Amino acid sequence: METIARDWRFRVIDQIGGTHPTENQIAIIKLPFELTPETSPDIPDEYTKGIQYFRIGEAQVPWDGYYANYNGANLAVANAFGVWFEIRKRDSSWEAYHLARYSLRLKDWPCDSINLSLLDKTGEPLPTSRATTPASSYQYGSICRSVSAGVASLSLFGRHLTPPCCVIRKEPVPEHA
Repeated sequence: METIARDWRFRVIDQIGGTHPTENQIAIIKLPFELTPETSPDIPDEYTKGIQYFRIGEAQVPWDGYYANYNGANLAVANAFGVWFEIRKRDSSWEAYHLARYSLRLKDWPCDSINLSLLDKTGEPLPTSRATTPASSYQYGSICRSVSAGVASLSLFGRHLTPPCCVIRKEPVPEHA
């Protein structure tokens, strides 16, 4: 089955059989949140310029998924709700912890009502004094995820949130200094 342009932005919800979040739920999504890498290269080509889909064994990558070349290293990225995020493995799952850096020039197609400013403010600052750290080497605390009444949700700092749905940056979000 061919992926159509509008359905790929909800992959994160569709994979778990959840209900798509409302615009109000999308508007309050914060980082970090659980986000698994794509298991196949199904995002339309128009939105994957500047990145490549690799399987383990095709390149030196820790898992199958999309990667951007950043200063000679493969930087793991994944898309949720039409927005590209940098991801890392945490325990037995993955998490989005930062909007993909603007310098990668990735094309987003955000879902209506996504708050890119909020996502930028709640994402981890970009490192400024060391080389890019491989996605698999991060070992911070984990976030809780649950599925309740068919809606995927996150528990972040005591707040229960539905994970992001389609997002696309209408204006570039500047990288942290």
